Amino acid sequence: VDGLVFVFEARTWQQVAHWQAHAECGQGPLLQFFADSTYLLSAAVCTCKIWSARTTKLINTWDTVPVTSFNLSADCTLLALGSHTGTVALHSLPDGNMTRCLHAHRSEVWAVRFSQDRSVLATTSRDEPDSVKLWSTHTWDLVQALRGHVGTVLDCAFSSDGLQLVTCGFDRTLRVWRRRGSNAGSSSSSSSSS
Repeated sequence: VDGLVFVFEARTWQQVAHWQAHAECGQGPLLQFFADSTYLLSAAVCTCKIWSARTTKLINTWDTVPVTSFNLSADCTLLALGSHTGTVALHSLPDGNMTRCLHAHRSEVWAVRFSQDRSVLATTSRDEPDSVKLWSTHTWDLVQALRGHVGTVLDCAFSSDGLQLVTCGFDRTLRVWRRRGSNAGSSSSSSSSS
């Protein structure tokens, strides 16, 4: 529903709140709770907002790139926003100030994910052969491009220890990438599909 947010109690699945987070956006917003579930981050079109999850009060709002994907770091201090132009905007939180804009891909960024320790950011797109890229969050340099998918890579997720990344794509494969060595994304990865 256009810009609406619904919050449910997980134990009972009873709706506890709903509100219009984004007006006239033509889509449901992307959503992610902060780690302690006190705040909720929403993004739609070119706007991000932070809400109190308990009171639905708007805490902060800011404009950004046209949003196609987003991910909040585990420590809730950094937000990555993918766009249809191939850029990834990085915003500090809670102020929302843009700290960097990465020219990550040539086409739409389908997914962005921080590793649990926030040392690596993974981005996905349809840029063959480099549709999955790993970025150092210390220098924002490209650490490695992971090759193996054919076509668009839709999503990705890190394991809790940050040593594995799983990706899935239009080629109907899941690939598990394992990091070798102890430096963030520094060595070559192996892949397997199923």
